[in-house]
Amino acid sequence: MRILDLGEMFGYPTAKILYPWHPTQVEVKSLNEADKVLPMVDLVMFGGGQDIHTSFYKHSNVASQCGRRPSKRDLFEREIFFMCKELKIPMLGICRGAQFLCAMSGGALIQDCLNHSISSYHPILTSSGVKMLMTSTHHQMMYPFETHHELIAWAEDLSHGRFEYDHHSMCLKLNHEGVLEKEPEIVYFPDTNALAVQGHPEYFQDVYAPPVQFVRDLISNRLFKEERNNRG
Repeated sequence: MRILDLGEMFGYPTAKILYPWHPTQVEVKSLNEADKVLPMVDLVMFGGGQDIHTSFYKHSNVASQCGRRPSKRDLFEREIFFMCKELKIPMLGICRGAQFLCAMSGGALIQDCLNHSISSYHPILTSSGVKMLMTSTHHQMMYPFETHHELIAWAEDLSHGRFEYDHHSMCLKLNHEGVLEKEPEIVYFPDTNALAVQGHPEYFQDVYAPPVQFVRDLISNRLFKEERNNRG
């Protein structure tokens, strides 16, 4: 397996979770290099980091920590995304990378949420009924519900509040009068063959820990299955 770990390029490596598969890592430093390298890559990984720009999901900035304009990283990764989509290369996003893939796949982000940036572990529940611990170090949250997606795992009301779409300000915000029952943790976007993992499975020391193995199984059963279908 040949992979491009963009997270490592920006100081947030994620490839550790793939080590039992002994992947071969490739590097790119420019879009020109990417144009030559990507056709030989099996998987592109988008890692953690700062908030993506709100224009990527067509919302005003009301609670994001992004700058006034998209960062160089935002723009670089956006072009890589388009290349991957054109070449039908599977994509995996971790934390910021998950939010990025959600936005690029037609979803949005909740710009600030409670009780997720706790730098520890919390239980998540999978669509198959399995409960496991996952890390949480983020203050934003994927909102995939208005685009084609498969919700694979979620946290159960960590924020203790409802997230409401405000059509006037074009943003998502907290409303403590209700509850969002399923706060997205792992989402698959079939139209872009992108797997978005909000937590940090690479933080686990044991690469065979249940959450890490669960993500690898999803890579095999979602991303690579779709890739095999695309390539006949």
